[in-house]
Amino acid sequence: MEVKAMNFNLLPNEILLAVFEYLNGNDLFHTFYGLNARINALLYKQYRCYYFNFFVLPKRNFDLICQQHIPMITDRVLALHLSDSEWTPGQVDLFFSHIPSLRQFTQLRSLSLSYLGSKEILNTPNIHHLNIEISGYYFIDGRQWEDLIRNYLPKLRTFHLSIKNYSYIVQSMTEEQIDELMNSFRTSFWIDERRWFVRCMSNEDCISFETVSNAFHYTDKKPPIVFKSTDSQDNIERLYTTMRNISDVTLFNQPISSKIYFPKLDSLSVKCPINDQYWSMISNLHDVSSLSLDFT
Repeated sequence: MEVKAMNFNLLPNEILLAVFEYLNGNDLFHTFYGLNARINALLYKQYRCYYFNFFVLPKRNFDLICQQHIPMITDRVLALHLSDSEWTPGQVDLFFSHIPSLRQFTQLRSLSLSYLGSKEILNTPNIHHLNIEISGYYFIDGRQWEDLIRNYLPKLRTFHLSIKNYSYIVQSMTEEQIDELMNSFRTSFWIDERRWFVRCMSNEDCISFETVSNAFHYTDKKPPIVFKSTDSQDNIERLYTTMRNISDVTLFNQPISSKIYFPKLDSLSVKCPINDQYWSMISNLHDVSSLSLDFT
C-alpha cells in the first residue's frame, strides 16, 4: 500500500487553526513562526486562544517570545504561567520588564505564578479570583492575608489558599500555636465579610492550612491526626467521605465514630481478620480497583 506524503502548506486555514489548539504558545511560535507569510498571519491575526507556560522555558526563548511575539497578541492571551524557580530565576520580574502592565491582556483568564519572589502581585488590584499554594517552612497568618487583600486586592471575590509545611516544623508546633493560627482566620473579615473558611490538618510529617472548598478531595492515604476548621459545618466525617485511598491497615481496628463512612474508595488496604465496624463504614467494594489484605 502506497502512502503519500501531504504537503503541510496545502492544509486549509481551518485545519491549521484546529491543530494550533493542541499546542501552547511557546511551541506554536517555536514550531510554526517563520515557515511562511501565511502561517505568520494565522498566528498573529487569526488564532485567538494562546496559553503560555514559561515554567521551564530557556531564557533565550523566553526573551524572544516576550519581545517579538506577545506584544502582537496581548488581546488573545488567555493564560500565563510564570515561574521564579531555580531553573528560571527572576522570570516574573523579567516578564514585567518586557510587558510593563497586565492591563494589555484584556482576555486573560488565568495567571499562575510559581515560586514567586516578586512583589508584582501587589500591582494587580483588579484580580477577582486568586489561587495560592505555599510550601515551605513559614506561615502567613489570617491577619497578614487580610491586610494584603484589603490594601492590594480590593476586588478579590474568590480566594483559594493552601499552605503546607513539612518535617521538623510539624513536630515542633504545639496545639496552642495551631489554635493561635486558626484564630487569626476567625475574624469578621474571614467569617462574616468574605465567608472564607479555613481548615487545618496534620499528620506525622505535614501540617496544612487551606480554605474549605466543595471541590476538595483528601488525597493522603491516612486520616489526619489533627483536624480543625473555622466552619462549624466542616468536620472529620465530611473529610472521610472524600477519601479515595486507605493504606493504614490498622484503621478499622481503631475506635472510629459510627458516623464515618467511605463512599468513594478506589484503593484499600485492610488487616485481617476484618473488624465488624468495617462493614458499617464501607457498604460495598464496587468502585475499589485495588484491594490489599494483610494476614500478619
